Amino acid sequence: MVVQRRVWRRPDGGLDVPADNWLNGQAARISVGARERCCRVGCHPLGFRRSADDLRRLAGISVSPERLRQIVEGEGQRVARLQQAGALTPTWRGTDGHTAGGRTRVYVGVDGFMAPMVTEAEKQKRRAVRGRRRRPGRRGPRLRLRRGHRERYKEFKLTAFYDQPKQHRHVLATAGGPQAVGRGLRRAARQLDLRAVDEVVAIVDGAPWIRGQLKRFAGCDHIGLDFYHFSEHVAEAARACFGEGTAESAAWRHEVVHLALEQDVDAVLDEVTRQRTALRSPAKRAALSRLRNYVGERTSMIRYAENRARGWDIGSGPTESLCKTMARRLKGPGMRWEERRGRRGPPTHRAAGLQRLGKLLETHRPTELVTPVLTHSDAVFARQNGSRNAGEVRNSLDLVADAVRRTARPPRRRCRPAVFSHAAFARPAMATAILDRFLHHADVISITGRSYRLKDRGGKPPAAEKTKSDPTCKPAEK
Repeated sequence: MVVQRRVWRRPDGGLDVPADNWLNGQAARISVGARERCCRVGCHPLGFRRSADDLRRLAGISVSPERLRQIVEGEGQRVARLQQAGALTPTWRGTDGHTAGGRTRVYVGVDGFMAPMVTEAEKQKRRAVRGRRRRPGRRGPRLRLRRGHRERYKEFKLTAFYDQPKQHRHVLATAGGPQAVGRGLRRAARQLDLRAVDEVVAIVDGAPWIRGQLKRFAGCDHIGLDFYHFSEHVAEAARACFGEGTAESAAWRHEVVHLALEQDVDAVLDEVTRQRTALRSPAKRAALSRLRNYVGERTSMIRYAENRARGWDIGSGPTESLCKTMARRLKGPGMRWEERRGRRGPPTHRAAGLQRLGKLLETHRPTELVTPVLTHSDAVFARQNGSRNAGEVRNSLDLVADAVRRTARPPRRRCRPAVFSHAAFARPAMATAILDRFLHHADVISITGRSYRLKDRGGKPPAAEKTKSDPTCKPAEK
């Protein structure tokens, strides 16, 4: 089959191919189908060189390993941008997962896994090798070097939503902190419409940051502790008290687990306390104390008998399997990942900061402000009549400082004005504009000499001090 297409040359020197734009969705060189095949084959554990060979053999698409890496990373970044913007919505809703009783139920799981990172030492080694390979006569701009990670491994966090039949799932992964997980939870809850779901159950491993984000999420009917993690802690205490692999250890572990499944958490705490009282070894008592503290801090999460009566799951198997799958993709041979830090924004952010501060000053008239501005040598007070309340002064200053802190970024040391010690003023022009708004129609009083704030730090008070230029100053007595 032979396909012919017509290529037009634009007046500006570029090319225009209407057939490609119509077929590929305005893609310049790579079609949607080719990008999909590159992404499906590109996650090979042996690297992009093997993926490029598989792509040539299976799909008949010949691309270099570097070009394949660019395509896969570009599509991944595009998906991340769409996800952050809320344009990438899941293909199912929370009301699609029905149970045997006809109710809708969605499970939430949060867990973390470690991924290898590119350290600063590895980056320095690579830069040294590249510097030796660089030709002496070659000139041109070099790329901006990124800093390596502080440690060899970094914790990635995964959030999973799935229904009771395990037919639908929605997975989010991030390299950010707990706050990023909380934002992903709230965004996914809106997209899945979890408010219309009858039962939303979270099953996690009991980490404090996970519990904190789920409590802030406030969309779960119950936050449960994973039964496997609970059993692991019980088995660890049993090995410490009765030895590893002994019949007594297995019997006591089975007894505690049976109490958790059939009765409640109070029965578990009673059994642990009874066993701790019967033992005299400090190491064994310490192991049982750790188990008692672990269970006592999570009493509201351990309701296995009640959850089983309702038909809820008590294990986080789907979340654990998703973590293993994601970690397997990121821990291939030779795979290292680097953290993309935010770059310096354009200067328009500082202009926006001045505009927000101007609006703040318009809402709070200068007649209502008493603003002290301290320099390195003088104390200048801009005062208007009618405002003498210290609380009002403090509130006004807090409003101005918060507005500047939200809109202005910390400057470099060389750009910091000499008359200000606060890092919010990025440039002298910003400080001058702010002072002009404060000092307009104000009485400026310049105070020289030693600062009154230092009167309690030893020495003579400011009123008793005299400078050398004072003619009435007498030499100190010996």
